[in-house]
Amino acid sequence: MKFSLYYPNDADRSFQKLSDEAINDMSLDFILDALTEIHAEKPQLRGLMTQLTSDPEVIRYRRDIFEDFLRFPQLRTAMSELVLKLADLRDLERFQMDGDASALWSLINRLREIDDYITCITMIKNTLTGLDITSKGMKKLRQIVTDIAQESGFDALKADIDEMMKKAQRIQSVTIGVNLDKFLRPEFAGIVSVNDTKFTDSGLMSRFKQFTDSKDELHHGANLGKNQRFHPSNPSSKQLVTGTFQVSAATHDVHIDRENVTGKDPLSDAMRKQVTDIMRRTVNDIKSTIKKYVNINGYSLINLMSEITFYNRFAELTDRIMAAGMPMCKPEILPYETRDCSFKDIYNLKLAINKVGGEDINIITNDFDFDEKHRIYILTGPNRGGKTIFTQAVGIAMMMAQWGVYVPAR
Repeated sequence: MKFSLYYPNDADRSFQKLSDEAINDMSLDFILDALTEIHAEKPQLRGLMTQLTSDPEVIRYRRDIFEDFLRFPQLRTAMSELVLKLADLRDLERFQMDGDASALWSLINRLREIDDYITCITMIKNTLTGLDITSKGMKKLRQIVTDIAQESGFDALKADIDEMMKKAQRIQSVTIGVNLDKFLRPEFAGIVSVNDTKFTDSGLMSRFKQFTDSKDELHHGANLGKNQRFHPSNPSSKQLVTGTFQVSAATHDVHIDRENVTGKDPLSDAMRKQVTDIMRRTVNDIKSTIKKYVNINGYSLINLMSEITFYNRFAELTDRIMAAGMPMCKPEILPYETRDCSFKDIYNLKLAINKVGGEDINIITNDFDFDEKHRIYILTGPNRGGKTIFTQAVGIAMMMAQWGVYVPAR
């Protein structure tokens, strides 16, 4: 079973899904907006927050993990950086599924994927080793990454990846020739060579400037001349290795989108087969090394992204509310048979969110009990007297207790 920070490994993962009416009554979207301004995070958080469990062990598991996040701001900082690295890892893994990707760029992305994986493991291990964490979930995560880092071959993996990346990154430039149609649009292009030297101002670019500054309208012929000082892809050959690719005549779009994933842009896509053919020896060399680690992947780390974000954001919100002088407390989970629910100084979370947002409001707290003597309450008062605010306060507090975070009460 995949490791989770939201459910213990041996837990029953059943839950009750909040209805649309309940989501509206509990102002869940208002709470989400207070937790994060990042649009992409909201569906992840909503997915976790609309699944309510009544299992005391699951709630205690979450509650203890949340308390570790709340106690250690440095843990939240490190975990936020980890989420960014995991996002890169997720994007690379998705791109690996693209069967049309060039063999070369697929390998580069695979190397980056493993390098990111190593970084994530090392980052979690170093962070958790130096903290006095107490929750079962965070201790388990620390043990997992420690075991991975101590496994035979992990150090060799790091060394091999560094060496392979250096080899692949020797490619510094590509020489391309472009044919134009009668309207001077790119019609056909050829890869002249793949080089281990960058083009500099003293070479091709300076000659291009001389051409543009000269009175001659055109250069006669297409002789590469001194350009042959750039290295062909096969160093043992005296000949330049060439390839060709068709430029899209439909759009003639010269804009190249900069993507995080290597090879995921129009020019790279057009050059895909040719670069692979030219670099076949380098590709095969890297392939033979990477086979040793073919089963390396992100394990279940990527699945932790939304859970880490959940704990981070609620810890940040709790810190802000407590800094504004409002109480937040760790909920104690009672056995089913107790049939008791008690709050001291309960208040509506929405009011606290407005207060930390800058509103000058005086929040009134109340004590509230459900027990053997108190089963039914009748709440009366004038319009706009706070009946809905108070009733909602109880519902939100119960919901937060089930999420495993601190509740708005003393």
